[in-house]
Order: sequence, then C-alpha cells, then structure tokens
Amino acid sequence: MRRYLLFSFHGYGSNGSNMRNMALSFIEGLSNVDIISPDGIEPFEDMPWHEGARMWFSLRNNTRYIMQELACAAASKFLPRILEKAKEYDVLEENIILSGFSQGAMLAWELAKILPRVPRAIIGLSGLILTPALTINPSRADDLNKKTSILFCHGDLDNVIPIQDMKISLSALKGRCINYELFIDRGAMHVITDNMVRKIRYFLRKIIL
Repeated sequence: MRRYLLFSFHGYGSNGSNMRNMALSFIEGLSNVDIISPDGIEPFEDMPWHEGARMWFSLRNNTRYIMQELACAAASKFLPRILEKAKEYDVLEENIILSGFSQGAMLAWELAKILPRVPRAIIGLSGLILTPALTINPSRADDLNKKTSILFCHGDLDNVIPIQDMKISLSALKGRCINYELFIDRGAMHVITDNMVRKIRYFLRKIIL
C-alpha cells in the first residue's frame, strides 16, 4: 500500500504537540498516513500563552512584504527537515501532504512552492497566501494543477484573518490558474471546527483511498 506523510504546522504561539492531536483526527481510518507535527523554528516572541510556545516567523512587523520575506525564509529553512523525514519514513516526495493552521497554513503554501516535487495535497486552515502569483513558476503551477489537491477551510466570522482577506489572497492561485477547493464554515471564528475536520477527512479519503 502506498504510504503518505502528513505534515501539520501549528499556528503562531502554539506548538507541535497541540497541532498533532488535531491532525490525528484528520486521518481517522487512514492506516497508510503518518503524521509529523513539528514545533515552529523560533521561540514565541511575546509572553508565552503556554509553556513551549513557538512560531514559524515573527509577526511584530506585519507589513505585507516583510511577512512575505519571513515566510519564504522560514520555508527554505525548514525544507531540509521535510526531505529528511520523507526519507526516514520511506515516503516519496510526491506523497507528502502539507497542512497548517493560521501561520502554519502560510508556511505550508510556501513549502509547496519549493519542494523538489509538488506534494500530493495542501490543506490550509484559517490562513492565507502571503506571496503573489508572480512568485509561482508557471511550470510549477502546471504541476500543482495536475498532481496536487488543494483545500482551504475558513470561518466566515474569523476576526484574526478575515474571510475577505483570505479570499483576496487566493488571487495568487487564480493568477496562475491553479485549481483549489474552498470550504467556508458559517458562524466559525479563528478555530478548527468539527465541520472542517469532517471536510478534511472526506477530502483525504478522496485522494488516498
């Protein structure tokens, strides 16, 4: 049976342990999927909300171009770990699944752009795409369309990353004619809801089973 490796990236100020518990619910009933839920590459920059708080990049300066640079740098820094884990688990790069919540969703997309081979799937939860369409190589966009399933889930009452900001960021995909699926959970805020989990389970079963 083909093996898959799902990377699940936590949000700003959280850690891998917290995200792992949620990611396990994504793959319920899928015995051929392993999970890696790593800690962010940097310690959290503000008073920790809890012990072990981490982040992928700083948000102290939330100017768009600064965040773009930091997200790309974080992805480049973490890429060797992705490849190392794929080798350790004996999983082909094209059978990698990248998922993330909030800041972790931003990281997942940047990693999808620079992996040597496009991943099997990308799942973004309550996040957005920071970098514009022109940063996506046309041949990479073509590969993503042919080989990668993409799902975004967002709450319509999200007050951290408003749904309109998220939709505007999808122009990066539309600009390269990259197909994706968007699930909007009515009444949901900046959280991963039961409805989102059910949607992800269905999405994964479609592409794996």
